[in-house]
Amino acid sequence: MKYFSYFILLLTLLFFYSCKQKKTAVNLVSIQKDTSSFYPLVSFIEEQKRYVDVRDFRITRTIKQNTLIKQEQISKEEFASELGVFQKLAADFEQQEKDYTETIFQDLGTDSYTLTYQSINPSLSIQRMDILLRSQTNTAKQLFIRSFDQHGDTGFIKQYSFWADKKMEIATEYSIQKNKPIRETKIIEWAKVSDK
Repeated sequence: MKYFSYFILLLTLLFFYSCKQKKTAVNLVSIQKDTSSFYPLVSFIEEQKRYVDVRDFRITRTIKQNTLIKQEQISKEEFASELGVFQKLAADFEQQEKDYTETIFQDLGTDSYTLTYQSINPSLSIQRMDILLRSQTNTAKQLFIRSFDQHGDTGFIKQYSFWADKKMEIATEYSIQKNKPIRETKIIEWAKVSDK
């Protein structure tokens, strides 16, 4: 009977100890959430503009609409104008950080991290953003933004994609009054003149 009492006492102590440990873990999670900092997206876009500005790149713009394709070479000024779309998205996102949750995923296979920002406000245009970071330098290598906008009876789904030091792409899909969807893709690529 004496051993049974010790056993019950031990179980009771373990129960209270484990309850205390759970509470501590919950507190640590909330501390981590409160101290998370969002990736400086505006700085990344500005750095990409500087990267292209100081190099001798051939910049091409390809526009695809369903089966039609148009390709042309553009100037650095036109590139800056096209990049303006990403600059506006980045600025809007940074002003509305409170409306997004951040999750981080480490991919050991690609030696990278993925930061995912999910909107908690369904009225925002940007609903999701994924930023892939190099794990050694914490610099962005890819950016994906998904947005949805409604204008009258037309819904627009846009996928903005950016590959650091290489290209950017905007894919838009929309349909007017339940007609067949129209898909437009604009790709801006830059590379050394000798690479093209």
